[in-house]
Amino acid sequence: MAVPDAAHSLYSLDPNDFVTARDQLVRKLRQEQQRDAANEIKALRRPPVPVWALNQVARERPDQVEALITASSRAQAAKDKDVRQALADRRDRLHDVVVAARQMIDGSGRSADAHELDITSALSTILGSEQLTADLRDGVLTQVTDDTAEIEWPDVSGTPPPLVARGPSRELVRAREVLERRRAAVDDATSRVRDAERALAAARDAQAQALEDVARLEQ
Repeated sequence: MAVPDAAHSLYSLDPNDFVTARDQLVRKLRQEQQRDAANEIKALRRPPVPVWALNQVARERPDQVEALITASSRAQAAKDKDVRQALADRRDRLHDVVVAARQMIDGSGRSADAHELDITSALSTILGSEQLTADLRDGVLTQVTDDTAEIEWPDVSGTPPPLVARGPSRELVRAREVLERRRAAVDDATSRVRDAERALAAARDAQAQALEDVARLEQ
């Protein structure tokens, strides 16, 4: 997913602030007559908490993310006697990123325990996709689904096949996407309600001021 440069800063925000900040940016771009950019950014969706946490790790600890990507590539290319060590290195680097993502979630006042499995599953999917890996590097992941993602781990004669964490099933992915779309719709509706309430308050203030002006003129 290509995220416009103007929207990169959105992915450093807490998920609860994403929609409001996105909509403010969209209004600003529309006022500046940048309608194509505004429409593109309006279509961006709030990252779920595990994905948001991985974005923060990529932004604040890029060396850990790069080490994981490198270890994953080496594990895929490893042969014969190098396989065990390559997989062990990948496992260690994966653990480092998962721990860092947990720390991001805990630091936001949430409990990381409920998200650790999703973080691990997300990383498994990300590392099997060039596009998702690029998004992770940039810290702009929105959702972790890629039907073109493929990954083949080396199989060495006499070596037990490595245990590889599998990503969530397609049904679960679709269910999560539906849930996220519904959450985004709720957020959008809430944002519109807030805008309407602010507009109503401003109109009432203007009405009160107008009544005061009329009263002074009638005296």
